[in-house]
Amino acid sequence: MDAFTKDGRPELAEKERLEIEIIEAYLPQASGEEDIRKLVHGAIAHLQKDAGGVRPGPRDLGTAMQVAQQWIRAAGLRADRKLVSEIVKAELSKE
Repeated sequence: MDAFTKDGRPELAEKERLEIEIIEAYLPQASGEEDIRKLVHGAIAHLQKDAGGVRPGPRDLGTAMQVAQQWIRAAGLRADRKLVSEIVKAELSKE
């Protein structure tokens, strides 16, 4: 859109804007931080249950991220990986 606007082609910029709206309607909506936090809590609780009650720690970041991402996808949500990573790290660092 920006390229068309800069080139003085507002009709093509408008066409691009409409196409973006149509495509975005079919994409899963980005989830809020609270929704992600709930899923991360569930994923960590699942890992804790699988580990015989031992709470995962910072060394389990990779596994926790994988499980959290699976839970997010299973819920049909879309989430920013950086935000998920920050939430997972914060939860794993709690004692």
